[in-house]
Amino acid sequence: MGETHDEDGTTSAPQQWGAIKRMAKFVAHPIVKAIGDLFSREDKKEIPTYKGKSTDKLITEWLKGAEHVARNNDWNDDQKLRFFSDRLKGEAFEWHENYAKEEGDDLNYPDWKEAIIARFQDTVH
Repeated sequence: MGETHDEDGTTSAPQQWGAIKRMAKFVAHPIVKAIGDLFSREDKKEIPTYKGKSTDKLITEWLKGAEHVARNNDWNDDQKLRFFSDRLKGEAFEWHENYAKEEGDDLNYPDWKEAIIARFQDTVH
């Protein structure tokens, strides 16, 4: 199936329009994603920091609040992992760094969530 050409040898308008739509999608998708990430970075500031100290909220309460922000912003699991871990400080941040290094390419949000709860569940006010 070759291109259909008009009598003067040029590509037909429907084919040109199809090519333009494909190019626009190819160019626009990364731009839209980048803009969304910029807004998401600001929205993540709504999530309080978590240090893993006994004076912090329980980890399950912190995650509940963080997941509320994620739902409101339609974040996927990769974004949750990235933005939630950015809000960790102190002992919790150190734990995350070690966990991420151990997991490597297998790092994913559901396992990370389970692991951080297991690690900090006994933290009491």
